[in-house]
Amino acid sequence: MVRLNPYELAKVFSTALCQPHTSIRDLTDFVNSVKKYPFASVAVDTYHFPLLFELLKGTEIDAACAISYPLGGLQIDVTADHIKWAVDHGADEIDVVMNMSAFKSGKYDKVKEEMREYVSAAQGKIVKCIPCTDYLTQDEIRRVARIMVETGVSILKTNAGYKQVTKYDDVKIIKEEVGENLKVMSAGGVRNADIALGMIKAGVDRIDSGTPFNVLNTLSTAMATYTKEELETIANRVEEMNRNQPKVRGKIYD
Repeated sequence: MVRLNPYELAKVFSTALCQPHTSIRDLTDFVNSVKKYPFASVAVDTYHFPLLFELLKGTEIDAACAISYPLGGLQIDVTADHIKWAVDHGADEIDVVMNMSAFKSGKYDKVKEEMREYVSAAQGKIVKCIPCTDYLTQDEIRRVARIMVETGVSILKTNAGYKQVTKYDDVKIIKEEVGENLKVMSAGGVRNADIALGMIKAGVDRIDSGTPFNVLNTLSTAMATYTKEELETIANRVEEMNRNQPKVRGKIYD
């Protein structure tokens, strides 16, 4: 019997509210809605993080703080200080944008230095590093995946949003390059369940969406396009993703 349902799917989803015009009421209403499902995490910027932390108390949803977001252009010491601040204020996960300019300029050692510093500053918390794959070639995606494995990043989060769209092939390339040595989170363009199921088939370990309820509400429609055997395969994959989901609150998975 197919076990795929909105509740189980929500466990492998993260969401965020990082718009510049987000008000305190916007965030409060959003998080109260999110808490109805067992999402993996919710991310906000540093200004809103203390409120997010309070709103998520008593849940098993990780509180994530976005750092150097969405451009990734802060100096290494500034970014590290922001990460330490977030951890000191209760962050379970850190979403930090990679230094795209340094990477695109071929300064790979600089990128490695920064990533190592960020992992260290996170003090064992989950670090999701964002290379913005929408701006990278296939060879660059392979290189950045290897760098993230080398520097101890917890999860490669593909994009920062803001019109960036993750391609199925990008996920496949990362998995082909580093296999299970690095977890991959698809972020950018997952607007409905059909796209989400495609990402699961491509091999992601977690999915991010700014419109999570649209994904959950379209699940039954998307499932109708698959055979029973295909749905069983996807459901088994979701179960595996849940079992191996890296989380700080509740059970911690290695």
